Amino acid sequence: MDRILFLGTGGGRVVNVLQTRATGGIVMQYKQHQIHLDPGPGAIIRAKENGVNVRKTNIVCVSHPHADHFEGLLSIIEGMGNFGREINNFLITHPKSLAPQYALLPKHHETYLKRIITLDENQGVKIGDLRIVALKAEHGDVPSIGFRFITPKYSIIYSGDTEYFGDMKRIYSGSHVIIFNVLRPGGDRLPGHLCTDDISRIINEMETKPKLILITHFGMKMIKSNPIMEARNIFKKTGIPVTAVNDGQKINIAGIMNQQRLFNF
Repeated sequence: MDRILFLGTGGGRVVNVLQTRATGGIVMQYKQHQIHLDPGPGAIIRAKENGVNVRKTNIVCVSHPHADHFEGLLSIIEGMGNFGREINNFLITHPKSLAPQYALLPKHHETYLKRIITLDENQGVKIGDLRIVALKAEHGDVPSIGFRFITPKYSIIYSGDTEYFGDMKRIYSGSHVIIFNVLRPGGDRLPGHLCTDDISRIINEMETKPKLILITHFGMKMIKSNPIMEARNIFKKTGIPVTAVNDGQKINIAGIMNQQRLFNF
């Protein structure tokens, strides 16, 4: 069963430190693949709490080297492949994220991985019948990418942390599900991040719209504003079903593909 499991829906420094929402990242399961996106602080704990067997994880994707996106990476890598005894695992990230100043991956932990795959925007890699493509992201001076996960039946986009840019309507068009990191509510923009109004703008500009929008990675202002109400506002402006995700929430992709409309706010 294809699914997306949110081990955390918090983002930004304040929420990261206070753990107002968890920051364990996102786990995607597709056939034999278990993919962990942006394993932030507490990733290994949140995985255990939610019944995720880390030893089955074979792909880790890190969008950029900020603490709330990668601080749990080393524990996940150590558990992958049955504690390193069955090395058939991949780390996928931006090439510049591996620069020494970011300390993303100590040399020792490379031995737990079959391959480190670095992707700049528009570059991709195929693992079985799953293709992973890096997408442009604008997040200040930090090397950042989003990801598109393409299967024979559907595709899913994860925006990573990015601000709005004009080419989003083309880059994001054609995917069935889009996971947006939305730090702030309404039109309250912070450079390098998306707010609620940005999501409505992106969707309305797209020619081929998604079946479902998932919003996550909430900062403190977003949490206080109530993400469910922000999701409702996006729906009112776009007509596309929107889910403001909760910690531990599971999304059944097969169910989404078989339904014409989805509402859960």
